[in-house]
Amino acid sequence: HLEPDDRAELLDELPATVAKALIRNLSREQRDATAVVLGFPRGSVGRRMSPEFVHAFDDDTVEATLTRVKARGHQASTIYTVPVVDHARRLLGVVSLRDLLLNDPDRRVGELAKKPIFARVDADAEPTAQRCVDRGILAMPVVDAEQRLIGVLTLDDAIEVVDAARDEDEARAGA
Repeated sequence: HLEPDDRAELLDELPATVAKALIRNLSREQRDATAVVLGFPRGSVGRRMSPEFVHAFDDDTVEATLTRVKARGHQASTIYTVPVVDHARRLLGVVSLRDLLLNDPDRRVGELAKKPIFARVDADAEPTAQRCVDRGILAMPVVDAEQRLIGVLTLDDAIEVVDAARDEDEARAGA
């Protein structure tokens, strides 16, 4: 019942034979989501992001987007910030659930989208997480080299990264 990034972190700590056995016992969806995260280097944002999110296309209506949020929200790590993409999955912006709920159902999501603060999947997780925490970003979109959306770094995951780095620094200082 772990999130894919938490599953990947656990698997990193286990002996290979135990990790393989655990992976075999995951459902197909869980295995696929975990494989996405495991495909990125340790210490990168890609290793800490969630590949489970709800997105909207820029030409979707508010109503269509809310329908997608309701249909897919149970599998998503967060629904409060919805990344907006074009049909090539390139990140164009973000829209809050609040803006979706308070706008005309026929309005296009692209009109509501705000400029996103995002991270590259290969960026160092610690400074990226610190930026997410400092700015209070509920869900920071994570993109690949071609600006295609591949995940989100949630605020709670960012806080975990920052706290773990602080604890490590304090332990080293105390030696």
